[in-house]
Amino acid sequence: MSVSISWFVIGIINNLLYCYLFLKLTNSNEKSFNRKSIFFSLLFSIINCYVISQDMIIRPIVVNICCMLILYLSYKATLSKSIITVLILSSIFTVGELIVGIVFPILFDINFVEMSNPSQVILGNASIFFLVLIFLCNKKIRNILTTLIKWCTDNKTFKIFALSILVIITLSILLKQSILQWDSIPNLFVTDIFIICILVFVVLYFKENSDRNKLAHQYDKLLGHVQAYEKLIIEKSKDQHEYKNQLILLRGLISKNNKKAIDYVNQLLDISNKDINYNWLTKLNNIPSGGLKGLIYYKVSQMQEQDIKVYIDISKELEQEKVWKTCDKYLRDVSRVIGVYIDNAIEASIHANKKYVIIEAELVNDDIVFSFSNTYAGSIDVNSIDSAGFSTKGKGKGYGLSLVRDIISKNDYLEQQREINGIYFVQKLIIRKK
Repeated sequence: MSVSISWFVIGIINNLLYCYLFLKLTNSNEKSFNRKSIFFSLLFSIINCYVISQDMIIRPIVVNICCMLILYLSYKATLSKSIITVLILSSIFTVGELIVGIVFPILFDINFVEMSNPSQVILGNASIFFLVLIFLCNKKIRNILTTLIKWCTDNKTFKIFALSILVIITLSILLKQSILQWDSIPNLFVTDIFIICILVFVVLYFKENSDRNKLAHQYDKLLGHVQAYEKLIIEKSKDQHEYKNQLILLRGLISKNNKKAIDYVNQLLDISNKDINYNWLTKLNNIPSGGLKGLIYYKVSQMQEQDIKVYIDISKELEQEKVWKTCDKYLRDVSRVIGVYIDNAIEASIHANKKYVIIEAELVNDDIVFSFSNTYAGSIDVNSIDSAGFSTKGKGKGYGLSLVRDIISKNDYLEQQREINGIYFVQKLIIRKK
């Protein structure tokens, strides 16, 4: 009984240590231990204790699957990042186990292969944890592992190949264990549960990537359309401006006695001033042509069709094309992020009592900062908003901000910030010059 309690405590520490190291290696600003991570660490530690007590050969697989689930369920982590991080950390822990398994029998005459009392369990595992922490205290090693995780996560070919091989091997071992466990219903149940977990992992992984890829393709396609649309809209704006000037000139030439003609021209000018499609175009002139301006034109037109009041403020400092070099270089990424932000602003504000959206852009320390503020109904959980599939808009939505998170995690020139400011939910995209 005391040995089982020791393994239970060690299991909790192991799970929480994985959480801590995961956040360190992925440069996350989240708290190491939140309610979810603590709850799942306790839950999976119980499962780990049962597997150890039954001397099941699938224990390493169970431990790793449990850690993957904890990271995926507790933090804003993709399935692939959770899996890759756990595999890398598991390899480091295995090396630690080998070192302890070789050194301790020589120094202390303790065989950690067959730990039979609580003190050996605690001493052996504590030594492994200590070695791993010392190893990862080295900043260069942490940077190498961070780069490795990022590369593995970003490299689609490697990721699909490696994860496919891993799933095949894991399922083969679990299925073999399942066949051997026909005489023990509890063991068979535990093994089958983890087979189901693996299958669910696979389905969720491909669904998550399929939804995000589909969404990314839609924004790329839209960018291609609005680049052509942008030229037409600019010409329309010029034509409207010239048309208005000609009407003003014509009104000045009409005799004051011809009140009917003057009233008619005034009526035409009034219609021109109230033109909801192009009246706001001059406010976006500080954004250079190239696609982004057309994207915002298109989205603002959608808002006006849905009776959303739009306010636009673009700093004059942005009219110089040289400040847009980084944006132009990563136009596809920037357009995807802005497309998601504006679409979310539209969907949130449409349900609010006051339908307002504010689009702002300014130059801050040579960085371009876009701000998208919108009114909303109900409440917004800022901590959960990045999670894949999270949405207050119904089933099948919520992959936009997950797509944004992936884009920004892969692009060091982009950063996002969020806040609640009074009645507005504010999303900021920072495009760094360096």
